[in-house]
Amino acid sequence: MKIGTCVAKPGKMSFGFLEVMTHFDGTPERLPVVIAAGRHDGPCFWVTGNIHGDEYVGLLAVQGGVTRALADRLGDLHGTVVALPTLNPAGLRVGRREAYYDPATDPNRTFPDANPYADTDLAEGEDDDTPTPYEVASGVYFELMRQTANYHIDLHAMSIQATPFTLVDHLLYHGEDERPRMEQLALQMHSLARAFGIPVINEFPSRKYIKNRLHRSTGGAASHVLGIPSITPELGMGGDVEPKALRAGIAGIHNALVWAEMLPDDPIVIDWIPQPDLGYPVRREPHPRPAMTGIAAKLVTPGDVVRAGDPVAELRDIWGRPLGDDGYLRTEKDGWVLNLRPGVGVYPNRAIMDLAVRDDDPLALPWPE
Repeated sequence: MKIGTCVAKPGKMSFGFLEVMTHFDGTPERLPVVIAAGRHDGPCFWVTGNIHGDEYVGLLAVQGGVTRALADRLGDLHGTVVALPTLNPAGLRVGRREAYYDPATDPNRTFPDANPYADTDLAEGEDDDTPTPYEVASGVYFELMRQTANYHIDLHAMSIQATPFTLVDHLLYHGEDERPRMEQLALQMHSLARAFGIPVINEFPSRKYIKNRLHRSTGGAASHVLGIPSITPELGMGGDVEPKALRAGIAGIHNALVWAEMLPDDPIVIDWIPQPDLGYPVRREPHPRPAMTGIAAKLVTPGDVVRAGDPVAELRDIWGRPLGDDGYLRTEKDGWVLNLRPGVGVYPNRAIMDLAVRDDDPLALPWPE
């Protein structure tokens, strides 16, 4: 196996670069590549991080969970781990979500589109076929994933105050003939997500999922286009690295390799972060949303369980006078707190946090028309 200049060698750890584009000054944009090749046959597991340049924890988790953890384990490893610590060096250099050479493009919405109705909402005469600069870059490594990957993990982070959890996409099928395959793939993805070892959260409902172009995320395209299990761990805070979340990411990579029968170990129990269990599947939802402008003082922390009617923030005007009926913003749903959105100023209908709330949708469902 060869990924750019990085060549797999059985029983060895290899390092190199994958060139994905050239800047106008002639210098290449290169992604760092690590290949950990075991001495035994087995699957190929891709681990990627830092596609959003200001989400640093995935970069460090790859270093800890692959480069360091597997350095002395290649004799035990069955198969190959391909790790790209950063998918967005340009964003990493300047601490921004987007690549500085393509600032209007979310890099994690640039992958092939499996939506059979992709063209139905295009405005007449709109040219939507020209790839952006980062889309050109993502196409290079996505094609190599297509050729080699059996499993995939893409490591992310959330906001300043967040607890680790793993996002799993609902899989969408077009026609009943696709349904059994996508249902089976969905079961594999949920099995992998549970094995990773942090709480499992389903993605948005299908229409919101497509509206947010999440089917064109790294994980969304890996599952819908490549047909491989792919999950998206969100490892705590963005903008910096929280040590317990990083430790969870490193342990989760190990657990994923154990799940794939690539390491003959026991899984690591990740008991140092919150593990709420409401007794039913949950999905993420921005909630609650205040009905008015004001100043919010949040009353909950990530990992807290809340019940409908519970106050989650005090809501006051700029002078400190209570707003609304009693000065509190209350949740309308049972759930638990995934993250708190930064800042104290709030506006109507803008959520101040994200909750894990009940999800009754099936794991696989039809593409919405």
